[in-house]
Amino acid sequence: RLFISGAVLNSVYPYSDFGGTIVQKIHPGSYLLFLLFPLFLPAQWYRPHVRRVVFANGILTVAVIAVGVTSVWRGGATSAGFLIDATLIAPVACLSILSLSCSHRRLLAVTVLFGLSINSAVVFAELALQRHLLPYSLIEEIFRPAGIMGHPLLSGLSSAAAIPIFFAVFRSRLVKWSGALLMFATCLAC
Repeated sequence: RLFISGAVLNSVYPYSDFGGTIVQKIHPGSYLLFLLFPLFLPAQWYRPHVRRVVFANGILTVAVIAVGVTSVWRGGATSAGFLIDATLIAPVACLSILSLSCSHRRLLAVTVLFGLSINSAVVFAELALQRHLLPYSLIEEIFRPAGIMGHPLLSGLSSAAAIPIFFAVFRSRLVKWSGALLMFATCLAC
């Protein structure tokens, strides 16, 4: 979900553009995570803190659905899709990650960091070429590379969030510091 930008989806169907249905406003990666979520939940259900989180997530879900239905009723499929896509996916993702073993969580972290490193390579290529390599719908006075994230701020924010993860996941000082410096340089480039 992280590495398929809204601009790429807009080139296929109206994901964040005007028009379209609420079904089109939810990211395909969110659909996948929502569909797979029931597979992750039973492994965690016996833990008391997970039951509390699931209960709180249920309350959040009901509130978001109520606001989403109101939004669709008023003609705002885009805002309802954003609510589902941005608000409901976070607790679902967290609960899914909680159900993974330590080694699988580490593998997931390394995979995400690898994807962010690819994003950094695209950011630096765009910076060198002074043009976007992937679809980018915004017209700006000053060029800012967006990378595979689809927006400069999202690339910078994701890179900044990845810096401490390099220190938490890897043992090698070389990998820790080179990854952190790469993410820092990506923040500066965006």
